[in-house]
Amino acid sequence: MPPNHLYATLLLLSALVSAVVALAARQRRRRVSGASALASMTMAMVWWSGAYALHWTTLWRPSHFFWLDLTYVGVVSVPVWIWLFAVQYTGRQRWLSRGVVGALVSWAALTLLLLFTDTWHGLFFGGLREPTAGSIFAGGPWFWANAIYSYALFLWAIVLLAASHRRRPRLFRVQTWILLGGMLIPWALNVISLVGLNPRPDLDLSPVAFTLSGVILSIGLFRYRWLEIVPVARDTLIESMSDGVLVLDDRNRIVDLNPTGRQLVAPLGVDPIGQGVAALGNPWAALAAPEGTEAAQVELKLEDDPVRYLELRMVPLMQGPDGSQGRLVILRDISERRRLEHEREQMIASLQDALGQVRTLEGLLPICAHCKRIRDEDGQWEQIEVYVRDRSSADFTHSICPDCIRRLYPDLAEDL
Repeated sequence: MPPNHLYATLLLLSALVSAVVALAARQRRRRVSGASALASMTMAMVWWSGAYALHWTTLWRPSHFFWLDLTYVGVVSVPVWIWLFAVQYTGRQRWLSRGVVGALVSWAALTLLLLFTDTWHGLFFGGLREPTAGSIFAGGPWFWANAIYSYALFLWAIVLLAASHRRRPRLFRVQTWILLGGMLIPWALNVISLVGLNPRPDLDLSPVAFTLSGVILSIGLFRYRWLEIVPVARDTLIESMSDGVLVLDDRNRIVDLNPTGRQLVAPLGVDPIGQGVAALGNPWAALAAPEGTEAAQVELKLEDDPVRYLELRMVPLMQGPDGSQGRLVILRDISERRRLEHEREQMIASLQDALGQVRTLEGLLPICAHCKRIRDEDGQWEQIEVYVRDRSSADFTHSICPDCIRRLYPDLAEDL
């Protein structure tokens, strides 16, 4: 096959775009689940495209298949990293046991071993490899076993990512479709080449698709802030919760919220996803203050009609030793509780006032030593029962004690 410098240039461009995406993802590896796997996946694409570009140049080539064989380092790595990224991005890290990771690494290592030792056993190419058109896809039993295995991992990752976006806000759905589109294009063209529909069977279309994939992923990174605004706690939210739930990233931007939270934060229907809490104005701007690593609880007053009160509990979201990823904010409407507390305070004040009035009867009262009438504040003398009745809730009922009966009515006292 003669050199093709135009095709090699396109492949090198693909490698460059993939490298840019890898560096951007690498910078966010501490804040986003799956960013490291994405960076490794795109670096594997860089290897794949770069080695294939060298195959189509006139540079040093020890053997006809030297650079083609080296492309398989990327070929066997990309599906693994795609699957690992999907697992981490969708919050299924519990799947990544030592046994699973060991099996993935062992398969890739065994595939490369069979590839580079194929001349001894013929398991990888099955004696079909010749320096002719389409030889890159000529293979034996292990070649096709690895192809099936790779596509199975890829389709599994697609299912995980597609299922994760169903109940997410619009911004996250756009991010997921961008990711799926970037992943589907190279593999779709690779399938076209494998089944023999490529009009130039001596040219692998996968690196061309990688260029398009890199452009799509770049759009997701810089236009839709993919890997910056991510659903860091979406799986823990319950759509039917009576309390509002907000998720803030480490830049105090709203990255997720449930319907109750949306009604409280944006009652007019404005989409708050991606906005900083400071942009919502008072009293929400108070949430932008740094909170440290401890849970906090504050109260907000909303000047609505009627006035509403919210109790906010803020919990830092942590991910291993990397530090805080953001905050989970739980909003509870306590307006009814505040109303009852106000009524209780009024009742207590009323009782204290009444108690104060009763206590005036416990002071020094001027009372007649003979008739037992009491002098009031105006200097008037009143019967004691009238004085007490007018100044308290007590009243009198009249009767006669035994001593008075014996003194006043001795005849009646003998009959008792």
